[in-house]
Amino acid sequence: MNRMSVFLGGALAGIAGLSAAALLRKDSLDSDGCTDVPFNGSGAASLKTVEVREAMDEYFFKAHDLADQCFALLMKSTDLGMGPIALPDDSLLERAANALGGGLTRISRTFQADELRSLRKRATRLYNQYRPAFERGNALLAAKNLAGVSISTENLDTQVALDNSLANEDWYDDLDAACNRLHDFLTESSDAAWKLLKQLEQLEKYGGPAPLSLAQA
Repeated sequence: MNRMSVFLGGALAGIAGLSAAALLRKDSLDSDGCTDVPFNGSGAASLKTVEVREAMDEYFFKAHDLADQCFALLMKSTDLGMGPIALPDDSLLERAANALGGGLTRISRTFQADELRSLRKRATRLYNQYRPAFERGNALLAAKNLAGVSISTENLDTQVALDNSLANEDWYDDLDAACNRLHDFLTESSDAAWKLLKQLEQLEKYGGPAPLSLAQA
């Protein structure tokens, strides 16, 4: 068996493996990769202070988990910034290897872009589920003439549209920018949840902000 036959056999096996992985990946992303029991915000307007605090605590950790997944996605995509580099004196085998490598890079880029879209979808669903609890917490504070928290969804609302072709030499930079936008929203909203939680703790304990002597301690 010559080298070309061995190479082609390996290439076909690799393509078959990628096809199977693509199907498994699609099923995973279609389910959003999330098995958590969703928070039911339909009755948030009647939530007690302690229940809102519990909801904020849940949101804080779930949002941070998604933010960590954004960072992990970037780390495992660093090798996809460039495809194989073809040279004029490449042999037939080398040209075939470059073609296969380029195809694998393009497929891998598509996988990562799909994962980012799935993360954005999960972040959107998470925030929409807990938004009524944020609003209820703000209302509880407003009733005592206290300022609540505000969350901008500009970074969450930005659509993810990546050009996964090998011709796009800025692919990793584009992915980095999209991941950072989503990461920023998740960290900012989780910080807001933590701030609201602490404000509500003070409201429960003191009926308003902590006494000045305690706040400065």
